[in-house]
Amino acid sequence: MTLLIGLLSRRFLLIVLTAFFFIITLPLPTKRKTLQVGAGLLLAFAVVNVFTGSQLAHRLVYRYGEPATGMVIGHQTTNNLYNEEPVLRYGVVLKPEKGEPVETWFESWDFNLYPAPANGRYEYPQDGGGFAARFMPKNPKRFVILTNQPSAYSQALDCGALKTAMEEAERKAQFAPESEAYRAEYERAEGRYDEAKCGQLPAAISGEVRKE
Repeated sequence: MTLLIGLLSRRFLLIVLTAFFFIITLPLPTKRKTLQVGAGLLLAFAVVNVFTGSQLAHRLVYRYGEPATGMVIGHQTTNNLYNEEPVLRYGVVLKPEKGEPVETWFESWDFNLYPAPANGRYEYPQDGGGFAARFMPKNPKRFVILTNQPSAYSQALDCGALKTAMEEAERKAQFAPESEAYRAEYERAEGRYDEAKCGQLPAAISGEVRKE
């Protein structure tokens, strides 16, 4: 299972493409047909991997991985870019329900949130932020940060959504103060935000990466 998850990773895609271009340039006529068939299969796998590889890998980690709590212990900027923004590397400690803590890391273009955000905005835990996770013990690099399990991080995500809804309702009420429907909508949104005690929570999200 760990091997399959690795095959679906973004880095394996680069290996597949490199192998494809190497194979088709081989000047061996007697082996050319066989090599071309193999290259075709590799290319087909690469194409599928582009669209579904990471999502399927994260599902497998969630399904077969072990539960753990995690914390981001720090982050640093890498030399890579995604959407013209520096890719960040986050250092992480995972503490499984049984056994010793393990240290690992992820990068902001790994998009290892599960379930994935529907709006494509990937917001990661900030330094010192706690979160729920599932990981593969034989390869701790393969883990997902859970967005739907109780933690300081998931609570911050929920509060972010409540705040957005409240701010949008407030703008509508200010634009059309004569509208009772807009005023009622704003009061409900404000009530949900206050009920969740979002204003009392410390910051738990470091930033945002939009997946393209």
